[in-house]
Amino acid sequence: MLPRDSHKWDFVPGKLDTVEGIRDFKFNHPGDLLFIATKSGSFATIEYPTLNFLESFRSHTGYCNVLDLDPRGSYMATGGEDGMVNIFNNAEMQLSRATFISDLPIYNLSYSFDGEYLAVGQLSSDVVIASSVSGEVLYREMRQGGWPSCITWHPSKYIIATCGDHPKGRAAGWIAVNSMTQQS
Repeated sequence: MLPRDSHKWDFVPGKLDTVEGIRDFKFNHPGDLLFIATKSGSFATIEYPTLNFLESFRSHTGYCNVLDLDPRGSYMATGGEDGMVNIFNNAEMQLSRATFISDLPIYNLSYSFDGEYLAVGQLSSDVVIASSVSGEVLYREMRQGGWPSCITWHPSKYIIATCGDHPKGRAAGWIAVNSMTQQS
């Protein structure tokens, strides 16, 4: 392990006057853009490292809460207050497909390691697995602990981990790990 003082971090100050109400953001795979989910229901593209605003794309009727990039770099999924998951083609930033998940807001999205599936967390105890290609909801499971505040896939397997806080203000949180199996 390197000594703490052996690393130097450069702070790149930036000001985004054109983007208000940031809910989530991610670098694209090459690292030259930031995608930013906003309260306006849009996502913005920001050039890195200049932090110049490039363009904004309407994505949801309410807040655009979350976004995630598929591991192949071809698509970006956004989730919003309108209960929709929208998938955009990264090359043209065109909407490729939209999937209605529920009447509740979407707060978490995570692509599987191969980009075939999307795990979706919403403001309920449900976790939804959908095909990223067709948008079809393949699986829905109610979590006993409350709504999932975080969702992530294993980096090389069909294993998904979710976690959250218990409802009613209990101090302890919960975590669940599930794996998908092929049915014969």
